[in-house]
Amino acid sequence: AVVSTQSTGAHDLVLPYSWPCDTKWGGPAVLDSPALPTATYIHALIHRMEGYHVGEQGMLGWQNARFWYKETPSNCVLFEGFRTVVEGVREGWKWKSEEEREAVCGKDTWTDTLGLFAEERKSPRMVKYCDAVHNAELEMVLEHCNAVINKV
Repeated sequence: AVVSTQSTGAHDLVLPYSWPCDTKWGGPAVLDSPALPTATYIHALIHRMEGYHVGEQGMLGWQNARFWYKETPSNCVLFEGFRTVVEGVREGWKWKSEEEREAVCGKDTWTDTLGLFAEERKSPRMVKYCDAVHNAELEMVLEHCNAVINKV
């Protein structure tokens, strides 16, 4: 599902932790925060949800998401969680053919690839696949944040 996040405030919550400058949206930057990797990953996820909506710097959400995924520190634990999410959805997905599976599974499992694949809108079925991955990814991110906050 593609949504505009301009009115949700989610973007403004992660911005101070993921961007090293003060902004009119997120306020003062929080430098050297241990939340940087997670906030930057979530920042990318928020922009991916914008999809075709034009946002910051006149960029489409997809374009902005690619920027933020590249900015996410490689030590972000959510990258490993995302790989697990993708593998789980891939294994449970009812593929129409081996060719269809290869078209998706032959690709990298990184979030950037998922965004590109959904953006291209190869077929309504593949958009549903991307939505399934996206929903599982959101659940993974929320579980991670809950575990950090509540020390589960």
